[in-house]
Amino acid sequence: MSVKKQVCGPCLRGTLETDGVAYCTVCQEPLCDKCKQDHGRIKVSEHHKLCDLADVPPQEMQEHLKSLTACPNHKNEELAYLCKEHDVTCCSKCAIADHRKCKEVKLLSDILHDIKWIALG
Repeated sequence: MSVKKQVCGPCLRGTLETDGVAYCTVCQEPLCDKCKQDHGRIKVSEHHKLCDLADVPPQEMQEHLKSLTACPNHKNEELAYLCKEHDVTCCSKCAIADHRKCKEVKLLSDILHDIKWIALG
C-alpha cells in the first residue's frame, strides 16, 4: 500500500509542517518522531495505540467503517449493545431509553469475548 505523505497533527496546530512517521489510532492523527515520543510520555496518551502510517486505511474507508458502528438514532454514539429480544444493536442512550425493560441486552464486547472464548475452548 502506498503511503500518502501526512503532516503531524500536533505540529500543524502549532503552525509547523512536520512529516508524520506514526499514527495514533485513538487521537486519529499522524505524529512526527518527536510528538510520537512525547505521546508515549504523557500520562493521558501513554497507552494509546500507535501504528505505522502505511497501515492506516484511507480516510474514506475510515469514515465508512465509523459509519457502520454509529448508532442510527445518535450519530455521535457508537453501537455498544445488542438487544436479543428485538434483535437490534444500539448505543447506550438507546439501551436506556428503548430497551431498559428487555430481558437480554448485552454488551457487544462481552458477546465478542464469549465468541472468542468458545472458539479457543
